[in-house]
Amino acid sequence: MNNGLQAWYAAVTPFAVAFYDPLDSPVIRKPRWASPFLVRLLVQLQPFARACLAVLGLLCAVYTPRLELQAAFAVAVTVLDFYSFHMLNCHLSFVLMYSSWALLLQGPQQKGVLLVITIHQLTSSGMQKCRVGGLKWTSPETFAQTLRNSLSTAQIRPAWITEPNGIKQRGLIRAVLERPWLCRLSAVGGLAFEVALFPAAAVVPSLRLLALAAATVFHSAIALLHGIIFIFSVPCYALALWGDSEDGNWQMELLNAPTFVTAGILAWTTLSSVESWPFNHIGLFPYNYEQVKHLSTLFGKFTLKLESTNVQPCLAELTVQGFPSAYHPIFCDAVGTQSGSAPSRRVTIQRLQKWLDTSPFLEVNGFKPLTAGCLQVNDSCHKSHV
Repeated sequence: MNNGLQAWYAAVTPFAVAFYDPLDSPVIRKPRWASPFLVRLLVQLQPFARACLAVLGLLCAVYTPRLELQAAFAVAVTVLDFYSFHMLNCHLSFVLMYSSWALLLQGPQQKGVLLVITIHQLTSSGMQKCRVGGLKWTSPETFAQTLRNSLSTAQIRPAWITEPNGIKQRGLIRAVLERPWLCRLSAVGGLAFEVALFPAAAVVPSLRLLALAAATVFHSAIALLHGIIFIFSVPCYALALWGDSEDGNWQMELLNAPTFVTAGILAWTTLSSVESWPFNHIGLFPYNYEQVKHLSTLFGKFTLKLESTNVQPCLAELTVQGFPSAYHPIFCDAVGTQSGSAPSRRVTIQRLQKWLDTSPFLEVNGFKPLTAGCLQVNDSCHKSHV
């Protein structure tokens, strides 16, 4: 197992150092439990944490990993992930953060917790598609709409390590778009894969290598069609799925206290649609085609006025990203994404103001909370991403 751990640290460390590159944004998200002082402190720790991550990862890769080095590595990842998620609303690295902490366990408990983390990464995403998009998510138009957006846009976020130039294959995208049956098959098959395969592999060890191979193909297809590389997913899946079940007994892996606790916490994040770091429901691309059209009318409509710059960040982009690809329950409730009809302009503004008064965003310059008074409404201007 030590050789496998060393290989894992060798694989993920350079990716993590590149991924956690300092970002530039006038606004940073803030979890409800964190004070502006804590956010400022964690932001200031970024350069130190990134340097520590590089050194600790190298030591764990070259030498037999020691518990104290692995714990320090997990702490560094956690500090960096706080900043990355709240600055960029990026969900790619939750699996790395969770897995880094799981490696502090030993034997069947470690394997069981890693399996639960792996299940959560894909199964929770699939369940959010069912919950948010419903049956219309399996419509070929939903998948086709996502592909059309991929075809017409360059990058969702400016990160060369996750969206390198040239990886998106536009000819392949057009070929899929020309075949509605293939869009339907991709939507239904992808959803079934996310929801069912990893839970089955957890209780049937003989399926684990097959699940790992399928996950590799799945993420490769995402890279080719959407231009996004989930750089930590496959290495972390391999930790859970590679190798024989401990003593050939999967019950030992799944029926223990750490695995139960982890499963309970992550199941709660899924069922409650928790969007508060370090917990997240991994709601990625959950909207059906009708919901995307509605959300796309909101880009540029609600913005935040900053004191230090003339830049006015778009509230929709801060929450559901440049193309509606992330699920933020509070924002979506405020604008009526799932209700079938949008609430009145007055009600929408009141809901957004009430949310902003909880200070979910800080202006990076001075770390001042952005509250209801910062909300700007531009009824005459929006840009469609569909």
